Amino acid sequence: MVGTLVFISNQPSAKKLAWITTFDKISPEHIIKVCAQEIVLFSAFFTNKMHNGYLRSYLLKIILFAELLIGYQLYLGGPLHIKWETLSPSAFMK
Repeated sequence: MVGTLVFISNQPSAKKLAWITTFDKISPEHIIKVCAQEIVLFSAFFTNKMHNGYLRSYLLKIILFAELLIGYQLYLGGPLHIKWETLSPSAFMK
C-alpha cells in the first residue's frame, strides 16, 4: 500500500528529470569516462615519447625505467631481499 502511494505521488516529469541531470557531473559513469579519457591521453603521450621507431631505444628506455623503479624502492625501504633458492635454475641461467 505504501509503495503504491509513493509510486503515484512520485510521477516522472520534465522538471524532475532536469533537476536530476544536474548531478551527471558527479555520477560514477562520468567519473569513469573522464578517468579513462585521461589514461588514453597519457598513454598516447607516453607512447609517442617512448617510440621513435627503433626497438633498441625502446628497450633501453624500458630497462632504465625498471632500474628507476628499483632504485626508488631501495631509497624507500632499504635493501631488496631476493630468495635465490626459490628461483628455478633455467630462469637463473637465462
